[in-house]
Amino acid sequence: MITPEVFTIEMRRFLDDIGSNMDKETLMSYYERLSEELSDKEFLRAIERLRKEWKPYGRDYPTKLEFIRAAEISDDEIEEAANEAYQLAKKVAIYKGAYISPEFEDPLIADVINEKFGGWFEFHNEVAYADSDDTWAKRDFIESYKRKAKNKRLKGAKLIGYGNSPKPLKIACNYSIPVSSAEIMQIENKVNGLVKKLASSKRIVGWVE
Repeated sequence: MITPEVFTIEMRRFLDDIGSNMDKETLMSYYERLSEELSDKEFLRAIERLRKEWKPYGRDYPTKLEFIRAAEISDDEIEEAANEAYQLAKKVAIYKGAYISPEFEDPLIADVINEKFGGWFEFHNEVAYADSDDTWAKRDFIESYKRKAKNKRLKGAKLIGYGNSPKPLKIACNYSIPVSSAEIMQIENKVNGLVKKLASSKRIVGWVE
């Protein structure tokens, strides 16, 4: 969701920059639509990109869809995020071990690890030891991450530590996550549903279908 103050200030500034204006009703309709899809950070990224790249072609301002598309991360940014995500996951595996249940801010990490490695314990064993040769693990992780970031087909995975560690360890990231805040919310809802199923059935389930 976009903070109303951020939207108002930045949209007015953007419209001034392109020599245009919106009436109050149109402005409100843009806020309602964009706020469903974007966070403050994503909205600011869209504004910055449109400020540089948007061409009017007889129109007064970009469409709502153009704002949403402008917030998407480029291929180069996805490549950088994939490498950052791998290094973060590897660091957590090395320093926190196989017994934790990591909950990464970036939901792509859990999807990739469950799909390509079979779970957190298996990923840990591939990359965390001093004599680990992670050449292939890194390649597989990054390729899978980039593919998922582009096609947006995320299953909503939960990583479970060895021995079914019950308490998740939340892990923040310092890079731009290449999925929107709306998509992350959908994934979080899936994962929360999985947690409830685990609590009620006491079974380990790798995926939410």
